[in-house]
Order: sequence, then C-alpha cells, then structure tokens
Amino acid sequence: MQLETVRRQEYVKEHGLRVYSNKPETNPDAGKIICGQCNKAYIRKTWKSGDHLRKVWQYQERYKVKGVGCSNRNIDENIIEMACISAFNTLLKNKNEYMKKWKVRAEFGNPLEQYNAMTFLEMISAKEHNELSIRLMFIESFSISGNDLLVHLKNKTEIRIRLSY
Repeated sequence: MQLETVRRQEYVKEHGLRVYSNKPETNPDAGKIICGQCNKAYIRKTWKSGDHLRKVWQYQERYKVKGVGCSNRNIDENIIEMACISAFNTLLKNKNEYMKKWKVRAEFGNPLEQYNAMTFLEMISAKEHNELSIRLMFIESFSISGNDLLVHLKNKTEIRIRLSY
C-alpha cells in the first residue's frame, strides 16, 4: 500500500532511523521505542552479567558523548513486554469505547486508516490473540519520558503506562 510506504518513510525520517524495522519476527519493537524528549530511537542491546544475559533498550545518543543527550534511562525489554500486555488489556477493558472510534475511522478515514481500523476491529473481536501479531499490527511506537511510557497505536490511540523502576 502506497500510504503505508509513505507513513514508514516519514517515521524513519522523523526518528533518525536507517530502516523502519529490522527482523520484526525476532525483534518486533526495533525502531519503535522513542525518547519522549528528543524523538530519537532506542536500540536493543544484550548486557552480560556473569552467566546472565539481559535484553535492554538503550537510548542511542546516551553514551556517544559524555554529558550530551537526554536523561532518559535504559529500559529492560521485559518492561516493554509488560507494557504491550497492559496496553492490550486496556484495549479489551475499554473495547466498546475504542470500537466506536475505530468504526468511524473504518468508514471515514483515508484508505490506510480504514484498513488499520478494520484490522483492529477484527483482532479485538477475536477469541484468541497472538502476542507477536498484536505487537506488529497494533503498536506504532512507544515513547519514554521519565516514568511514563506512552504506547502509540497505529489507529492514533495512545495508552499511558506508569513505569516503576
């Protein structure tokens, strides 16, 4: 779809990325975790401590020049995963409210908004949900600012999650 290609190109340009998503089947959040202060992307790192490996999303500008960049912290991948679950549970809890908005977009939005709204309506009505497909189909990006994680859905819905470190 041409509108999706344009949307992705604008997203890449806005957040200073090289590509929209790299290997979404193994790393569905690549390029989607954004600093809420400066709009730059986080990158995924594996930290090793003894025999323990830990996946962490690191603010990409943080360690380039000492003292330069935002003060946002690194964030464990399990927090992002919990945020996805929390966001989806919020969708299910407020399903009727969101469905009204999506039905309007499905009827009156541009073709991409219509497609996304129809997909949302189908997935939210399904009995079973696959976590990877939810992350790929529902989530546009995450923005982190202090202790707040804002989950931006592709249908323009935003869900705020309070982080506790």
